[in-house]
Amino acid sequence: MKRQLKQALAGSLTLAMVLGASGGALAAQVQGTQAPGVSVTVDGKPVDLKDVNGNPVQPVIIDGTTYLPVRAVSEANGLNVDWDGESQEVKLTTNAQPLVIESVVANCTSEPYGKAINSFTYYVNSTASVLGLTTADFKATHCVYDGLETHAPFDANAVEISFTDKTVTVKVEPFYPDMSFTREGYWHLTCTNPAFNLDAGSTLVYRDPVVDAFEEFTHTSGDALLDCYLYTPAGEAKNMPLVIFNSGGTGISVTGDPYGANFAVSFAKAESQASMPCYVLYPQRMEGSVDNLCAGVKEIVDNLISEGKVDANRVYMTGESAGSMFTMNFVSRYPGFNTAIAIFNGGGGYEDAPLEETMKVDAESPFSDAEMKQLAESGTKVMLVQSLGDTTSYPVKYATTYQKLVNYGMEPDVDILWHYYTADKFNALLNDRTYWEPVADAGYVTDPITGVKTYYYPEGKLHNSSYPAANDNFIKTWLMDQRKNEYEVEFTENYSAQYVAAHTDYSVIPERYTRMAVLEDVPCVPAGQKSTVTVYTDDAGEFYYLAFMTFFQPDTMQYVEAIAVNGVGHVVMDCSGTWWTNDINFSTMPHILALETIDWQPYER
Repeated sequence: MKRQLKQALAGSLTLAMVLGASGGALAAQVQGTQAPGVSVTVDGKPVDLKDVNGNPVQPVIIDGTTYLPVRAVSEANGLNVDWDGESQEVKLTTNAQPLVIESVVANCTSEPYGKAINSFTYYVNSTASVLGLTTADFKATHCVYDGLETHAPFDANAVEISFTDKTVTVKVEPFYPDMSFTREGYWHLTCTNPAFNLDAGSTLVYRDPVVDAFEEFTHTSGDALLDCYLYTPAGEAKNMPLVIFNSGGTGISVTGDPYGANFAVSFAKAESQASMPCYVLYPQRMEGSVDNLCAGVKEIVDNLISEGKVDANRVYMTGESAGSMFTMNFVSRYPGFNTAIAIFNGGGGYEDAPLEETMKVDAESPFSDAEMKQLAESGTKVMLVQSLGDTTSYPVKYATTYQKLVNYGMEPDVDILWHYYTADKFNALLNDRTYWEPVADAGYVTDPITGVKTYYYPEGKLHNSSYPAANDNFIKTWLMDQRKNEYEVEFTENYSAQYVAAHTDYSVIPERYTRMAVLEDVPCVPAGQKSTVTVYTDDAGEFYYLAFMTFFQPDTMQYVEAIAVNGVGHVVMDCSGTWWTNDINFSTMPHILALETIDWQPYER
């Protein structure tokens, strides 16, 4: 209302300025009838009409139109009034203070790839002068909504703007700030309206009420150091379930905060807590032996149980990639401690070596038959979650763990579940910009358990099953529905044909190969690593059989067979289960085929 009145005054009351002046020739030229009975109010409050000298003035009626003194009415509305006699101009100015942006908050949420900005809130001294801002004034450039950085950057448009007396909030298309270091530069938010100065980057803070609710603490056990985050549900929070998440890789979040464990954070969101209230623990494995790291996690949980916060019969553990191996390490050390576990894109091995000889790091987990049998009999229920087409943890390897547990008496779909994501389902659950159709060089894989076929990406996007799992309530509800000691197992001697087939001796070089060479500094796996590779080929130079080791498994020889078609190598067999396939196709084979000379030696068996 005030703003409309100010605009009207500025546009139409020049003449009335004279009537509020101190008199003079110009004033004398205006003839009219005074209207002492006319009163003026602003927002219901009476206005005392006076001239520049403080003398009372009256409205004037000229030809049936009532005119008000511009000075008195303008000043009643917070406007300054000046009269320029030379230019015959009435100058109205506001008393508003210059706009000052005091701080900027990036409002975030935990999304599939971690921290995503969805809006900015600007805290200002007053919004009175910028109420005309619109979404068209704002744009965030060079943004990324893809954790793998494989899509082109985009401009995150503003989609909504709102005001309070002291804040301006601009909602934008979500993007990942910690990942937006694109080939075109870092993300940047701009405003094209000169009334709004965005030069407040140094005061930018990130705020997420869900992540901020996690309490951070450290825990040590022997040589083990755990940097932990704990979410406590609302209310008294007594005798509640506990969900633990073990991250992949080294176990340390890339971002160093709970955004590296989006599946864990999803349990703390309001919609999950409303139906499944629980504690959530995210222990980052900073350093230490696997034994002491496992002991440290158990000590934390034991403390929560002893304090009456956590129900000892409802302790659930989950893990991603190497975190799934850590989870398996934990349950092998503390049989029956966990009610149920859900592990994402893990593995299992083909060796029957004792745990102590194979668990050098938590990323390696070829469990012995005895340990599989112990897990099957422990009372802990198991869900294996696999992204089909994941080239990092091949489903056939993972299926070995499943088949072993079934063979040791766990009942499928009751005590042990195989929950899989095709590429399409993976993409749909993310519900973001990262949806990929099968590209020309996409491969295809068949699930060894269900027979379902899906495509996979050369970039390896499908490795992180915890990303779609954050939006998959099936896994959450399954975990929360489990109770201890609900089943008994019955051992069977018959391993599946799949498991037997997995023990093929790949070190036996096929009959077709007649020549061999040892090549140094061959780009191998993972991308960028160089290895010594023993190469076998046939007389025609069409088939190639490669033998090499990697730092992942420095004591295990890997074998890959490839065929050269029109000078291009294509993997046809990978004993690791497509783990190395993309690197062999795109780096190793091009290198070998491009060598001008190779010192081939006869290969004799």
